Amino acid sequence: MLEIIGYIATAMIAISFSMANITKLRVINSLGCVLWIGYGFGLNSYPIIITNTLILVLNIFFLVKKFFKGDEVVGIIAGNFDVIHPGYIAMFNECKENCDRLIVLLHSDPSIERPEKLKPILPVGDRIDILKSLSQVDDIMVYDVEDGLHKLIKHIRPDVRFLGDDYKNKPFTGDDLGVRIHFLDRSHGWSTTKYKKMIAETVK
Repeated sequence: MLEIIGYIATAMIAISFSMANITKLRVINSLGCVLWIGYGFGLNSYPIIITNTLILVLNIFFLVKKFFKGDEVVGIIAGNFDVIHPGYIAMFNECKENCDRLIVLLHSDPSIERPEKLKPILPVGDRIDILKSLSQVDDIMVYDVEDGLHKLIKHIRPDVRFLGDDYKNKPFTGDDLGVRIHFLDRSHGWSTTKYKKMIAETVK
C-alpha cells in the first residue's frame, strides 16, 4: 500500500508540471506533496517529510495570496464571435492557459463603423448565451464601436490581451495602452468565413 502511495504521489507531481495554468499546477502539486508527506511518515524519512512540507507551505501561501488578495492574471479578447467553431475553442483554450480570468469583449456589430464587414448572423443576446456556456469564459462585456473597446480596455486594465498572430506588426485599437500582448496560434486553419462557406456548400 505504501508503495502505491509513492507511485501516485510521483504521478501527481509529474502531472502538475505539465499544467500551463499556474493555479492548477500549485493545486495538483500540493496534493502530490500531501501524499509524499504521508509516504515519508510511512518510511520514517524526515528529509521527504521536511522537503514536501516546505513545498506544500509555499504552494498554500501563493494560492492564498492569489485568492484573497486578488493576485490573478486577467486576460481579454475582443471580437464579434458570431459563429463558434473549432478554431474558437482552440483559441479560448490557449487564452485560458495563459490567464486566470478571461474576459470576452463582444463586438455587437462590426459593420456599424465598417460597412464592408458582414453583419453578425446571431443577435448579441444569443452570442452572449453561447459564450456563457463555455467553461473558459469568465465574463463578457459588450461594445459597439472601437472607441468603446478602447475605453473598456482602459477601464479593465488587463494583464494580457490576446490577439491572432495575423495582427503582428499591425496597428490595432488599444495598442497605445501598453497592455502585454499574447499572439494566438492560428495554425488550426479555421476561420468564421471558412466555416460559413462550408455550411453554405452543404445546403446547395
